[in-house]
Amino acid sequence: MPYRQMQTMKCFLCLLLLPAFAFGGIWPDNFGAYHRTAVQPVEVSDRPLWDEYGFQQAEQAEYELGARKFTASAYRLQDSTGALAAFECQRPADAKPSKLAKLAVETPGSLMLAHGNYVLLFKGYKPNVGEIDALYQTRLYGASPDDNAWSLVRRLLEWLEEGWRLKDSGIWEVRGPARHFTHSKVMAWVAFDRAVRSHELGRDGPVERWRELCEEIHAEVLARAWSPAKRAFAQSYDSDELDASVLCMPNVGFLPATDERFVSTVAAIRRELTVDGLVLRYRSHDLGVVDGLPGGEGVFLPCSFWLADALAQQGRLDEARELFERLLDLRNDVGLLSEEYDPEAGRLLGNFPQAFTHLALINTALTLSTGRSLRRLAARA
Repeated sequence: MPYRQMQTMKCFLCLLLLPAFAFGGIWPDNFGAYHRTAVQPVEVSDRPLWDEYGFQQAEQAEYELGARKFTASAYRLQDSTGALAAFECQRPADAKPSKLAKLAVETPGSLMLAHGNYVLLFKGYKPNVGEIDALYQTRLYGASPDDNAWSLVRRLLEWLEEGWRLKDSGIWEVRGPARHFTHSKVMAWVAFDRAVRSHELGRDGPVERWRELCEEIHAEVLARAWSPAKRAFAQSYDSDELDASVLCMPNVGFLPATDERFVSTVAAIRRELTVDGLVLRYRSHDLGVVDGLPGGEGVFLPCSFWLADALAQQGRLDEARELFERLLDLRNDVGLLSEEYDPEAGRLLGNFPQAFTHLALINTALTLSTGRSLRRLAARA
């Protein structure tokens, strides 16, 4: 039986079941990389007025990722008309229009928006530009165009035109100083690349500006993220630290897996960023070079699947299958995986089950069985 049929069925089931909703279903257990730590219903004040909006339910959740936290509140109304009325009435007096969406306002510490039949309030949360690629993928897989979603994407892209130049904390939300993380820049390129491709599918927007930004970001990453000392793409600009997140470059279309710079990067990661053949996210340092945390973190399982993807895309199928089979052997008695693994103790670590890991497993299974990953790119016009 092919890998796709044999190894992914439980993973798909796991991914379907992971977003377990409390109190009838608004906020999931995980929001991106953040884990929900608390959830509770919200008692709205002035209930008769909310009933006029068609109020159905309100729920508040708290999310954490290391030291980072945010609070999300959702008010579900009967329809979008009620949500618009509630948004206009409840928006803070000092809030200013946000670039994220037409029906969004923000204060220095919060974002409030109307979306469908919901009014959503985030405190301490920043949007993820990777969602632009997700929207593009849904179109390629047959979803109907959504004008509201595209309006939100346009606002995200407007912010990203300058926002991509900022330092951040990277995909791993490290606790050390903000820096120009390579993966963040690559994902900014992905956002504009998918915007261009969405334009080719009929969406409106300043496509020439998006193409210029794609070229600028791509050139900057190749120039500043490359470490001559390591002969590899580094974790951040002008650095020699390695990071497994750069293994995603071919999966998102930034570089072909056979590009000599990426081939050299894979070799460096296998040489310096693995424990017993499995991949670490990065090297923690007692001196706090990266995140201020002591060493000793387990290998991060999605990263090992990314390595298998890279090997398969380079035509090294035997090595890719060997690594894939080894990762499958780490599953527990019901076929599930956590986010990390301790090679010395021989046990799973961290969040369990971890959607990130199972999604990476499914992607590798598809790569090995069909020659392509979950991400699709339409032929360029």
